[in-house]
Amino acid sequence: MISESNVTNKSSINILGYSTYLSPHPDGTAHAGSAIVDRKGLNYNLLAPYDKDYLQAASVMVNTRTGFITLSAVYCPPKHKISEANFTDFFKTLGNRFIAGGDWNAKHIYWGSRLTTSRGRSLKVCLDSNHLLTLFNATLRLSYLRL
Repeated sequence: MISESNVTNKSSINILGYSTYLSPHPDGTAHAGSAIVDRKGLNYNLLAPYDKDYLQAASVMVNTRTGFITLSAVYCPPKHKISEANFTDFFKTLGNRFIAGGDWNAKHIYWGSRLTTSRGRSLKVCLDSNHLLTLFNATLRLSYLRL
């Protein structure tokens, strides 16, 4: 999963033995966006990109031994206001079983931030009201790799 991929509709990421799926920012410029890189040969279905100005997500539904699960790479640009309803609408596109990871730009003391922002509050309320489980490591500060 790649968050803040900075791709456009004309971009491509080519890695031998892998397929890539992009969700660029809807304005077409090289900022924001997300991507999924999958090993070829996996049994999965590509979902339509979620490409709102406030949230971009590239998602695939993988067929596992225990059923389907959706993997979603998410990026939320910091300048947009995102409501609880916006987050709920996005999560509804992922099905019943999913892992959605990335840069939410949503700070909340619950997941180890020093402060809580309005976006963090909206996301936390959405997660709680939809009975969604959060996985995080409050001591892990570097959770990405810039290539």
